[in-house]
Amino acid sequence: MADRDDLLVAALRDLGAGLDTGPVPDIAPAVLARVAGTVPRRSVLARVGLAGRRLRAFLVALLAAGLAAVPAVRDAAADVAGAVVALPGVLIRAGDPPPAAPRAEPPPAGTARAAGPLGRELGYSTAPVTLDEARRRAAATLRLPAGLGPPDEAYVLGTGGRAVSMLWAARPGLPPLPGSRIGLVLDVVTPSDTAFFEKYLGSAPVERVRVAGRDGVWIGGPHELVPIGNEGWPRYDADRRAAGTLVLPLPGGTVRLECALDRDAAVRLAAALA
Repeated sequence: MADRDDLLVAALRDLGAGLDTGPVPDIAPAVLARVAGTVPRRSVLARVGLAGRRLRAFLVALLAAGLAAVPAVRDAAADVAGAVVALPGVLIRAGDPPPAAPRAEPPPAGTARAAGPLGRELGYSTAPVTLDEARRRAAATLRLPAGLGPPDEAYVLGTGGRAVSMLWAARPGLPPLPGSRIGLVLDVVTPSDTAFFEKYLGSAPVERVRVAGRDGVWIGGPHELVPIGNEGWPRYDADRRAAGTLVLPLPGGTVRLECALDRDAAVRLAAALA
């Protein structure tokens, strides 16, 4: 298992080094300010109220969010934080997330959930908004796959509209995600010096793909998706297991496209974003 993990980390590090993530921001001041303003000086564990493992997870997320985006220190950040691929707004890690509270067993494949907003199936607690409202509030540029029409629901996530999640119900040609009525999740994340999502690969295969001349990452199996809360802490208790996902950095925002389609079909969908 150790040899397999070492090979996976090496392959993903090579993958990250070959991705074009655009100009590198000057994130050092933001990282230093965040460390100074967030990490307590005295009695760290007592004040934060977390076990040593959770404190380490916080520091890992903080280091990865800033350092892993800089080519000169990407390898060092990966060694320290486990972020083997760093895309604007999205970190991809080998292995599994730290343990959290016991999670419910996912429903068996083919079992549709109860009626209600589609977003409830993803743990969204806010009401959906119109596409026009999402565009008005989003900090990123929203792109829709040609031929699918507008999303059935849209959600603005994070402070200042850092991400928008658009959902399409399952339909012919767009099979449902396991145990869901959702056929497509399209998240658009604003690039910044901190990540909005962490993805833990577990045993899911990963590879680099080309989408309309741009480099992206395809994760070809179920894996853990951990959102980063508004306060900057990974929400390891969020019960979210993603299906096959394509992550594609684009001008104006990184796209995270999750569906039950295979890699080639997902790439065609991403290539049709407009």
